[in-house]
Amino acid sequence: MSEGFWLLRDCLKEGEVTPADCAATGPRNEPNTTWPGAEYGVPAQLARGMAQDLVGARPLKVGPTVIHRAANDPPRGWHRDWPFWNNAHALDEMPPQLGVLFYPIGGTIALIPNAHLRWCEIDDELIAAVGRCAPQVPMVEYRELESEKRVYIGPRDVLLLDGRLPHAVPADPRDRPAMNVWCWFFDHLNEPMNRDHSILRGR
Repeated sequence: MSEGFWLLRDCLKEGEVTPADCAATGPRNEPNTTWPGAEYGVPAQLARGMAQDLVGARPLKVGPTVIHRAANDPPRGWHRDWPFWNNAHALDEMPPQLGVLFYPIGGTIALIPNAHLRWCEIDDELIAAVGRCAPQVPMVEYRELESEKRVYIGPRDVLLLDGRLPHAVPADPRDRPAMNVWCWFFDHLNEPMNRDHSILRGR
Protein backbone atom coordinates (compact mmCIF):
# COMPACT_ATOMS: atom_id res chain seq x y z
CA MET A 1 0.00 0.00 0.00
CA SER A 2 2.77 2.42 -0.92
CA GLU A 3 0.20 4.92 -2.28
CA GLY A 4 -2.03 4.68 0.79
CA PHE A 5 -4.70 2.53 -0.87
CA TRP A 6 -5.09 -0.78 -2.64
CA LEU A 7 -7.93 -1.65 -5.02
CA LEU A 8 -8.72 -5.36 -5.19
CA ARG A 9 -10.46 -5.96 -8.51
CA ASP A 10 -13.01 -8.78 -8.89
CA CYS A 11 -12.13 -10.31 -5.52
CA LEU A 12 -15.78 -10.84 -4.52
CA LYS A 13 -18.21 -13.37 -5.94
CA GLU A 14 -21.25 -12.04 -7.79
CA GLY A 15 -23.76 -10.91 -5.15
CA GLU A 16 -21.44 -11.73 -2.25
CA VAL A 17 -22.04 -8.26 -0.80
CA THR A 18 -25.51 -6.82 -1.49
CA PRO A 19 -27.08 -3.40 -0.93
CA ALA A 20 -28.98 -4.92 2.00
CA ASP A 21 -25.69 -5.98 3.59
CA CYS A 22 -24.64 -2.33 3.55
CA ALA A 23 -27.89 -0.97 4.94
CA ALA A 24 -27.48 -1.85 8.61
CA THR A 25 -24.85 -3.03 11.06
CA GLY A 26 -24.58 -4.12 14.64
CA PRO A 27 -22.89 -2.06 17.38
CA ARG A 28 -20.18 0.27 16.10
CA ASN A 29 -16.65 0.57 17.47
CA GLU A 30 -17.15 -1.81 20.35
CA PRO A 31 -13.91 -3.35 21.68
CA ASN A 32 -13.40 -6.85 20.36
CA THR A 33 -10.71 -9.30 21.27
CA THR A 34 -12.48 -11.87 19.10
CA TRP A 35 -14.16 -11.33 15.78
CA PRO A 36 -17.71 -9.96 15.88
CA GLY A 37 -20.65 -12.23 15.26
CA ALA A 38 -23.20 -12.28 12.48
CA GLU A 39 -24.81 -9.04 13.70
CA TYR A 40 -21.97 -7.18 12.01
CA GLY A 41 -22.91 -8.64 8.66
CA VAL A 42 -21.12 -10.10 5.66
CA PRO A 43 -18.85 -7.09 4.88
CA ALA A 44 -17.32 -7.06 8.37
CA GLN A 45 -16.63 -10.78 8.20
CA LEU A 46 -14.94 -10.44 4.80
CA ALA A 47 -12.92 -7.44 6.01
CA ARG A 48 -11.36 -9.57 8.71
CA GLY A 49 -9.32 -11.76 6.40
CA MET A 50 -8.45 -8.97 3.98
CA ALA A 51 -7.12 -6.72 6.72
CA GLN A 52 -5.16 -9.46 8.40
CA ASP A 53 -3.66 -10.67 5.11
CA LEU A 54 -2.46 -7.15 4.27
CA VAL A 55 -1.09 -6.03 7.63
CA GLY A 56 -0.05 -9.44 8.91
CA ALA A 57 -1.70 -8.85 12.29
CA ARG A 58 -5.14 -9.50 13.70
CA PRO A 59 -7.09 -6.25 14.20
CA LEU A 60 -8.01 -5.53 17.81
CA LYS A 61 -11.26 -3.79 16.87
CA VAL A 62 -13.66 -3.54 13.97
CA GLY A 63 -16.20 -0.80 13.34
CA PRO A 64 -18.58 -1.11 10.37
CA THR A 65 -20.02 2.21 9.17
CA VAL A 66 -22.86 2.65 6.69
CA ILE A 67 -21.88 5.33 4.18
CA HIS A 68 -24.98 5.37 1.98
CA ARG A 69 -25.13 8.36 -0.36
CA ALA A 70 -28.51 9.38 -1.76
CA ALA A 71 -28.93 10.45 -5.39
CA ASN A 72 -27.53 13.92 -6.02
CA ASP A 73 -26.20 14.34 -2.49
CA PRO A 74 -23.53 17.05 -2.41
CA PRO A 75 -19.95 15.80 -2.52
CA ARG A 76 -18.36 14.71 0.75
CA GLY A 77 -15.38 16.97 1.28
CA TRP A 78 -11.68 16.25 1.51
CA HIS A 79 -10.66 14.76 4.86
CA ARG A 80 -8.32 12.40 6.70
CA ASP A 81 -10.14 9.93 8.97
CA TRP A 82 -7.23 9.03 11.27
CA PRO A 83 -7.96 10.70 14.66
CA PHE A 84 -4.80 9.99 16.69
CA TRP A 85 -1.95 12.03 15.20
CA ASN A 86 -0.20 12.18 18.60
CA ASN A 87 -0.07 8.37 18.80
CA ALA A 88 3.22 6.48 18.54
CA HIS A 89 1.82 4.61 15.50
CA ALA A 90 0.81 7.75 13.58
CA LEU A 91 3.76 7.58 11.18
CA ASP A 92 4.07 3.80 10.87
CA GLU A 93 4.66 2.51 7.36
CA MET A 94 1.77 0.06 7.67
CA PRO A 95 -1.64 1.57 8.38
CA PRO A 96 -2.66 1.54 12.06
CA GLN A 97 -6.25 2.12 10.84
CA LEU A 98 -7.44 0.40 7.67
CA GLY A 99 -10.74 1.01 5.91
CA VAL A 100 -12.22 -1.85 3.88
CA LEU A 101 -14.79 -0.34 1.49
CA PHE A 102 -17.61 -2.14 -0.31
CA TYR A 103 -19.83 -0.55 -3.02
CA PRO A 104 -22.38 -3.23 -4.05
CA ILE A 105 -23.72 -1.21 -7.03
CA GLY A 106 -20.45 0.57 -7.73
CA GLY A 107 -19.22 4.03 -6.80
CA THR A 108 -16.34 6.48 -7.15
CA ILE A 109 -14.00 7.90 -4.54
CA ALA A 110 -11.37 10.62 -4.99
CA LEU A 111 -7.94 10.10 -3.40
CA ILE A 112 -4.64 11.96 -3.14
CA PRO A 113 -2.15 9.13 -3.76
CA ASN A 114 0.97 8.93 -1.56
CA ALA A 115 -0.31 11.64 0.82
CA HIS A 116 -0.98 9.39 3.83
CA LEU A 117 2.44 10.23 5.27
CA ARG A 118 3.14 13.62 3.72
CA TRP A 119 1.78 17.17 3.63
CA CYS A 120 -0.41 17.96 0.62
CA GLU A 121 -2.21 20.88 -1.00
CA ILE A 122 -5.34 20.80 1.18
CA ASP A 123 -3.65 20.39 4.55
CA ASP A 124 -3.37 24.06 5.51
CA GLU A 125 -7.17 24.26 5.11
CA LEU A 126 -7.71 21.02 7.03
CA ILE A 127 -5.59 22.22 9.95
CA ALA A 128 -7.60 25.46 10.02
CA ALA A 129 -10.79 23.37 10.20
CA VAL A 130 -9.69 21.27 13.19
CA GLY A 131 -11.02 23.69 15.81
CA ARG A 132 -14.18 24.52 13.90
CA CYS A 133 -15.18 20.90 13.34
CA ALA A 134 -14.31 19.35 16.71
CA PRO A 135 -15.09 16.66 17.61
CA GLN A 136 -16.09 15.74 14.03
CA VAL A 137 -13.64 14.95 11.24
CA PRO A 138 -12.13 18.19 9.83
CA MET A 139 -13.27 18.57 6.24
CA VAL A 140 -12.59 20.87 3.28
CA GLU A 141 -15.28 21.44 0.65
CA TYR A 142 -14.70 19.16 -2.31
CA ARG A 143 -13.06 20.60 -5.39
CA GLU A 144 -11.13 18.84 -8.12
CA LEU A 145 -7.39 18.83 -7.43
CA GLU A 146 -4.54 18.38 -9.84
CA SER A 147 -3.11 15.69 -7.57
CA GLU A 148 -6.33 13.70 -7.09
CA LYS A 149 -7.03 10.28 -8.52
CA ARG A 150 -10.59 9.05 -9.00
CA VAL A 151 -11.04 5.36 -8.34
CA TYR A 152 -14.14 3.43 -9.40
CA ILE A 153 -15.07 0.63 -7.00
CA GLY A 154 -17.18 -1.98 -8.78
CA PRO A 155 -19.71 -4.37 -7.18
CA ARG A 156 -17.08 -7.14 -7.02
CA ASP A 157 -14.22 -4.86 -5.95
CA VAL A 158 -12.91 -3.90 -2.53
CA LEU A 159 -10.90 -0.79 -1.71
CA LEU A 160 -8.42 -0.94 1.16
CA LEU A 161 -7.81 2.58 2.44
CA ASP A 162 -5.19 3.84 4.89
CA GLY A 163 -7.19 5.99 7.33
CA ARG A 164 -4.55 8.74 7.08
CA LEU A 165 -4.98 9.21 3.30
CA PRO A 166 -6.87 12.35 2.17
CA HIS A 167 -10.01 11.38 0.26
CA ALA A 168 -13.40 12.70 -0.78
CA VAL A 169 -16.60 11.44 -2.41
CA PRO A 170 -17.71 13.25 -5.60
CA ALA A 171 -21.38 13.81 -6.37
CA ASP A 172 -23.29 11.05 -8.19
CA PRO A 173 -26.82 11.02 -9.69
CA ARG A 174 -27.58 7.58 -8.20
CA ASP A 175 -28.31 6.16 -4.77
CA ARG A 176 -25.11 4.44 -3.64
CA PRO A 177 -25.34 2.04 -0.71
CA ALA A 178 -21.90 1.34 0.68
CA MET A 179 -20.07 0.29 3.81
CA ASN A 180 -16.66 1.08 5.25
CA VAL A 181 -15.35 -1.40 7.82
CA TRP A 182 -12.64 0.23 9.94
CA CYS A 183 -10.05 -2.21 11.27
CA TRP A 184 -7.81 -1.01 14.12
CA PHE A 185 -4.40 -2.52 14.86
CA PHE A 186 -3.61 -0.88 18.20
CA ASP A 187 -5.46 -0.37 21.47
CA HIS A 188 -6.79 3.21 21.51
CA LEU A 189 -9.75 2.75 23.83
CA ASN A 190 -8.49 5.17 26.50
CA GLU A 191 -6.60 7.55 24.24
CA PRO A 192 -7.82 11.11 23.58
CA MET A 193 -8.30 12.02 19.92
CA ASN A 194 -5.99 14.52 18.26
CA ARG A 195 -6.95 15.46 14.69
CA ASP A 196 -4.17 18.02 14.23
CA HIS A 197 -1.84 16.40 11.68
CA SER A 198 0.80 19.17 11.71
CA ILE A 199 3.33 16.39 12.34
CA LEU A 200 3.25 15.83 8.56
CA ARG A 201 4.30 19.41 7.73
CA GLY A 202 7.58 19.37 5.85
CA ARG A 203 7.39 15.68 4.96
